[in-house]
Amino acid sequence: PKAGSTATCPAFSWQLQSCRSAGTMCSTFTSVLGASFSRPCRQILKLLPDAAHWGDTIQVIGKNFSRSQNVLSLQFGDLLSKITYASADTIECVVPADLAPGTHPVKIKVGNKPSTALAFSLLKPQVLDFSPSTAAFLDLVVIQGTNFHHNPSHNKVRFGSLNAEVVQATRESITVQVPINLSESNSIVSLQVDSQRVNAINPFDGKG
Repeated sequence: PKAGSTATCPAFSWQLQSCRSAGTMCSTFTSVLGASFSRPCRQILKLLPDAAHWGDTIQVIGKNFSRSQNVLSLQFGDLLSKITYASADTIECVVPADLAPGTHPVKIKVGNKPSTALAFSLLKPQVLDFSPSTAAFLDLVVIQGTNFHHNPSHNKVRFGSLNAEVVQATRESITVQVPINLSESNSIVSLQVDSQRVNAINPFDGKG
């Protein structure tokens, strides 16, 4: 357009205004003259996986991210996550500690530009069985189930009101020692993984 004129892009309500002074061009525009223009949309397409535990690393797959971690921020709900890798279409991040049970939106900001969001939830643990069902103080008991934390320190086991020492942990089993001075003959075995707590169906009988 001529100096001082206005051109409108049909795809937007915004306008392009330009002026020429002493051979220089100054422009404020959000469209290219004669062609539609749109800013790249930051999109999250999927989370791998979309359920995990505190401290687990997940991948966020999408479009129009950034390779520079300095301009990126990623949140699970209201909690910021640590980013360990970033590219234009993939971000690897750590599930933040203290994330509450339930579903949380995962969203990214590149600078101050937010992305779309996808839902993430903590894995819910389930105790299926434990053996032996009767044992003496400091004997080893193996708890079997699903969605345990592989880090022993993230699993807290109680026999009744007493804490049991977690010796070993995988995603499907936890090995603990029967607490000393367990006096309850039919103790409830409870497991807390991060912020989620479940009970075994059958009670435990301590030999003393």
